[in-house]
This record gives sequence, C-alpha cells and structure tokens, in this order.
Amino acid sequence: MKKRKVVVFDGLTSIPHVMLGLLTRILAEFIPTLSLIITAVYITYQALEKEPSMNKLGDFIEFITGYIIGDLLTANTAYIHSILCKYIKKG
Repeated sequence: MKKRKVVVFDGLTSIPHVMLGLLTRILAEFIPTLSLIITAVYITYQALEKEPSMNKLGDFIEFITGYIIGDLLTANTAYIHSILCKYIKKG
C-alpha cells in the first residue's frame, strides 16, 4: 500500500493561504457575507485546481491555520475591549 504524505507549510507559497485565512476571519467580524463568499471561492478553487489531493489538503490546513490565528486575535481583542469599557465606565 502506497503511503500518502500531506504537504503543509512547504515554502513561500504557504504564506498566501495563511494570510487569506487570517483575512477571512477578521472580515467575518465586520462583513460576514464577504467572509463567507471568500471561503466558498477558496474551497471551490482548491477543488478545481489541478494538484494532488494531499497538496490540496495541505493548502486547506494552511488556510484553516490562518483562520484560527485570526480567531485568536479577534477573541483577545474583544476581551481587552470589554475590560477597557468596564474600566472607563467605573472612572
């Protein structure tokens, strides 16, 4: 049985996938519909791209990694914002 290897973070070509995931998550805070459209277009593009399946999976993992980073950034921002608002109201 032939082993298949998922190729993730294989060089400079990985950066746009991560950045697009990050951008998509940040946009979800302000323009959710656009974020959904970008995600749908990205998934469709990956499905139609002439590339081995394992490479496509790696690209999707890179996209999700960027999305998770964006989620962590936006979650912390919301938390810090809520703390500042409570502090300002008390003062």
